Amino acid sequence: MRVLVLHGYSGSALWQQRRDSLLQRLLAPLGVELHYADGPVLLSCHDDPEERRCCWWTSWERGSWEACVAYIASIFDSQGPFDGVMGYSEGAACAGALAAALQATTSLKLPHFRFAIMASGYLPRDPAVLKLFPLDESGQNGRTFEKIPCRFSSGTSDSRRCT
Repeated sequence: MRVLVLHGYSGSALWQQRRDSLLQRLLAPLGVELHYADGPVLLSCHDDPEERRCCWWTSWERGSWEACVAYIASIFDSQGPFDGVMGYSEGAACAGALAAALQATTSLKLPHFRFAIMASGYLPRDPAVLKLFPLDESGQNGRTFEKIPCRFSSGTSDSRRCT
């Protein structure tokens, strides 16, 4: 089983891979391979990969979400297939939005995966992404994930925990 891992805001594939070394060792005997990718938006221009800082999209740049989806689809095409997507913080917001997009009707070319895991994520405020989470009957943002199993986790220090 292969899982694409999305780092958080101002992170990088290398940084997240180093942080997940224990998780990788625990999952390897189970046949689970974690694959790490840098976000497409470079936040700082360092030649040293250890200093690279990236994010997945920006709400202040029009078309950034669509570019992010195309970028992740290209990772699926060139380095996949992947059974699932796992993200941390902004990467979790991205994984959740991708899962929501697979539930919705959209013209985006979406990568296909079987499950999503979101750790300490949040509901993005970017209108391009937020439209994937329509209002439910109570007037709250929400999306029922019927087609894709999703696991959400948060810590006690996360300001907007899932309940």
